Amino acid sequence: MARNIKILVYPVGDVEKAKEFFGKFLGTEPYVESNFYAGYRIGELEIGSDPNLSWDLSRKRMFWILRAAFKQ
Repeated sequence: MARNIKILVYPVGDVEKAKEFFGKFLGTEPYVESNFYAGYRIGELEIGSDPNLSWDLSRKRMFWILRAAFKQ
């Protein structure tokens, strides 16, 4: 079921602002960061932010990821 999901990547407009938000929200620093991605690990789940994604593309991608996860 949903426990099969290992990564969530959010589209963001500004990686630096996203790092500030996620750092406070998750209470940790990114384990990997660059100009185009910041990733955080919470247990086995990775939460990332990517300025190159659009919300439209992400909704379509998330639909297929969730559909595959719930099929198992």
